[in-house]
Amino acid sequence: MFEQSLVDRLTATTTSTPPLRLGQARASAVNLGQVRVVAGPPAIEKMEAEVEFLKVAHLALGFIGGGSPPQVPKAAALVVVAHRGGHLVAVRYALDLRCPGVQEALGRLLERPSRVVVHDLVAAHAALKAVGLGWPRAAFSTHLAAQLLALGRVHPEYENAEDRRGAEAAVATKKEHQVSLLSLAQQHGVVVPASADLGEAQRQLALASGAPLSFTMAEAITAEATMAAAVYGHLRASLVEAGLDWHFDNIEQPGAVALAEIAHQGATVDLMRMAMARDAAKTAVTFYETQLVTHGLTNPRSHDARQRVLGQLGLLDLFRTARGISFTEDALKAHREHHHVVELLYLHSKFSRLLDDGLLDGGLLGADGRVHPVVDPLGSVTGRPTFRRGNLPGIGRVLRPIVVPDAPGLGLVELDFKAQEVFIAAAHFRDEQLLADCNGGDIYLRMVREFCADALEPGDAVLDDDALAVKYPHQRDRMKLFALTTIYGGKSESAEFRERFFSRYSKLKEGMDLAVRALRERGYAEGRTGLKRYRGTTGHLSPWEKRWAVNTVIQGGGACVLKLLLPRLQRFLSPLGGRVVLPIFDAFLMQAPLREGRIPGEIVEGAKDIMVEAMRELYPACQPRVSTNLSDPTCWNKDGHGDSVELFLADPMFRL
Repeated sequence: MFEQSLVDRLTATTTSTPPLRLGQARASAVNLGQVRVVAGPPAIEKMEAEVEFLKVAHLALGFIGGGSPPQVPKAAALVVVAHRGGHLVAVRYALDLRCPGVQEALGRLLERPSRVVVHDLVAAHAALKAVGLGWPRAAFSTHLAAQLLALGRVHPEYENAEDRRGAEAAVATKKEHQVSLLSLAQQHGVVVPASADLGEAQRQLALASGAPLSFTMAEAITAEATMAAAVYGHLRASLVEAGLDWHFDNIEQPGAVALAEIAHQGATVDLMRMAMARDAAKTAVTFYETQLVTHGLTNPRSHDARQRVLGQLGLLDLFRTARGISFTEDALKAHREHHHVVELLYLHSKFSRLLDDGLLDGGLLGADGRVHPVVDPLGSVTGRPTFRRGNLPGIGRVLRPIVVPDAPGLGLVELDFKAQEVFIAAAHFRDEQLLADCNGGDIYLRMVREFCADALEPGDAVLDDDALAVKYPHQRDRMKLFALTTIYGGKSESAEFRERFFSRYSKLKEGMDLAVRALRERGYAEGRTGLKRYRGTTGHLSPWEKRWAVNTVIQGGGACVLKLLLPRLQRFLSPLGGRVVLPIFDAFLMQAPLREGRIPGEIVEGAKDIMVEAMRELYPACQPRVSTNLSDPTCWNKDGHGDSVELFLADPMFRL
């Protein structure tokens, strides 16, 4: 009844072996004994009876035979790790999901009060959805845990590559090694089950859809789940040792499941408006190229050409990093206000990327007419999730109206934390003055009154926030840019202006300096929940590392609020017929049923309350505020500008 071949192997603590080279090294194989094939009522009854009387420690789950777009998987692996005689043993089941009753039996087993281990959370989530089963109440992704433990250790800035593209390719390879299940198995001394040719099993299932599972196929099907079951204990111990276990259980794992659900449901787009957006982007890119030629830039994508022209303009220091000059889209965006050429380069880069990734061509639409982005919950080294193959959160304000409700009778509303990054900076660095100014109203307008009084007409400093914002929008934008640039280690305004800023917010400056010191002494930056971003080297900190020592705890804090909030918002909206369509860093696009052409106020207020509660749970001293964009629920838009795509088509320099 029990398999004993993994005894000691599953419980032993071993010294980590040297890293694997992907595609070349392979862990040693071992024969675990016969896999139980579950393909009918007798086998189902036997499996359930066996599991009922096992002292289960945890389960591991895997699937085979699905595909992209998501298809119903043909087989599943269930590995039960149980106690026997003071040791852990693994019992393996290969479930033929094509046979009646097997899917239901799997569902009953997943309802047990046992932790379910998966490697690829997104793939497992999609497979469970495809067979009509819910997500387990307690799960653990070995891939996600490995990502968290290695966050920041590799980065293009640490690579000795000739160009940015080569550095990014090296980083991609190293990141894959960090989270590969085979690599994790090798690092922790876990063996690979014999006959583990998963690719061959997939091929056989595809060719012989009605044939029963052979024992060779069963061995291959259960191989990955067996490895995941074995590395789980090692990864759990590593999380505890690193002080990341609370963060993983309460922030990262539930947030990743919520993001997988958002990606699974997707976002509906208006095909006509998307075609218009594509035409507008093409027209705009051509316009930017024409404008850049007048500044001597005939090839806007050329690094050398950019360096030459921006050098002539005296702007290269804005783009200097530890490894040279970098013109990433984020860097261009951060400095777009410095010169019209930088603005043009940023816009050219942004809309060229949108045209290149296929989103506006309709190539990423699913069969349901929706875009289902690929989401990486820890895609950014700050802990923020990233989206690709349908990066709708990154399309920009102007193109937002391509996203529409799923059906008539539904509407969209965006809810946005006001000045979340400044709030988090004030709370994290314990600056009581900055916190009071944030809690007292619009922080950027408070800064206008404090630092830009000479730009106001007599008596205007006492105007309320709404009136001041209408009369002095450029001054508010100026202070927003200055505050965020200063917090993240950049420089705008004069040295005297910055001195006045830090004179008022002295604890902010002390906290920022302390964050740099902590990174130097500990080797990582740490946020409120224990989220850590590690250095990939030792020795003196580079200027880039000093900047992200502060950047990480603020943007990472926002990411933690997002991941804490998402599952709660989903639970609130689901019984009301609503859902979260997209998260946008410090904002959320949600869908809900309309009432008399509007989204009911109680739904909006309920969602806002959840957002405020989640942020205050992590930052209790904050009194955050949430703005809502309710004026046009027929599409996603900025401040009711549902016609922004049309306006952009007419004017490539149109901005919101």
